[in-house]
Amino acid sequence: MIANSRAEVARDFESVFSSMMVKQMRESLAEGMFGGDSGDVYGGLFDLYLGKHLAAAQPMGIDKMVNKYLEQQAAATTL
Repeated sequence: MIANSRAEVARDFESVFSSMMVKQMRESLAEGMFGGDSGDVYGGLFDLYLGKHLAAAQPMGIDKMVNKYLEQQAAATTL
């Protein structure tokens, strides 16, 4: 059960990282992607959706690095 939760945390971290990366790329556009949405609600939803699906479909390997780190930390605390 703990291994599954570590894997979930690692996957979620990669998803959040991907979302933040997409957000920064989208904000670099001069006019924005969704016209005059002053609250940028659509942009935020787009970032979350795309980040989650990027992490699931084409992982960058961040989840594996985070999971490995969490496993090492768990092993160190059990000694």
